[in-house]
Amino acid sequence: MSFRITTLIFASSVCLSSLALAFQSPTQPEAQFDLAQQLALKPNSDSPFDVRYWLEQSAYHGYIPAQKQLAKDYGHGLTGEIDYSQAIYWFTSVALNDPTDSGFLLADFVQRHQAEVSKADLVESWYQLAALKNPQAEEAYNQFLEERFNQLRAKQLSEIVDLDKKAIAQEEQENMTFTTQQKAESSSVWYAVGAFGLALLIGGGAFGYRWHRKRAHIQSDHEITQSQQLENQVNELQFANKQLKRQFEKVFKEFKKIKEQTDNQKLAVACAMFGYTPYSIPDSKAVKLRYRQLSKLYHPDSRGSEEEMKRLNLAFKTISQNVTKG
Repeated sequence: MSFRITTLIFASSVCLSSLALAFQSPTQPEAQFDLAQQLALKPNSDSPFDVRYWLEQSAYHGYIPAQKQLAKDYGHGLTGEIDYSQAIYWFTSVALNDPTDSGFLLADFVQRHQAEVSKADLVESWYQLAALKNPQAEEAYNQFLEERFNQLRAKQLSEIVDLDKKAIAQEEQENMTFTTQQKAESSSVWYAVGAFGLALLIGGGAFGYRWHRKRAHIQSDHEITQSQQLENQVNELQFANKQLKRQFEKVFKEFKKIKEQTDNQKLAVACAMFGYTPYSIPDSKAVKLRYRQLSKLYHPDSRGSEEEMKRLNLAFKTISQNVTKG
């Protein structure tokens, strides 16, 4: 009996899960837009990404309210990263498809973001929309993307070369500085070692002399004097030992400092290739997505080369070691 009840409960839970999944995966643009609105009111760790996803699904089906909301979302970064190019794309789509708008939202957005929106963003968005229905526009759009890609790659390569030169120059300078410091520290260390050995010799000689004098029945006041001298020698020996320890610690700290500076320079070069900075590295999902996009550009089978692909793989490895968990 208990087995039947358990089976019935399991089957019921499966059915309920299927119904919930079906409810959460609408296919009509109005329902997709409503789901995005509901998720926006009850945020959790995944809600922001889900909100933008369902807005995109509804907008691509031509639902005007979703297109307006998605354009604002991209323009202000409400549930994800700001993307002015995508914001212009959807504002333009609203201008073309909503007679009550007739381009007002597009003009207002461009006017408010003149410093951030470039002519290239406008051209790309308009070409992209025109290419949906016009073969001539599609060809022009592809040519525009190729020219922009070539400019971007040339800029990236130039920045990477500059960073490499700076890294090499800095590394050479640091190596020279470290070598100079190392020589100075080595001289100090050997001086301390020499003083240490000299103290041992003096201490040993004093101890032998004291022992010899004791056996010869030297007066007690002489013995006290020798004991004090021996104690002074021991104190000097301890002081030399501490000095030697400080010298080694100082050399080790300098070595760690130089290694950290070199690692930071390598990270800056890697971030430049991905379009990041060492202080704005996103989560691992975004880094992997950017890597896949760049792989299509730098792969030898595309427009890249083996050398560029190796550089990209090295940059991806370096950034992955410093990526935020997400």
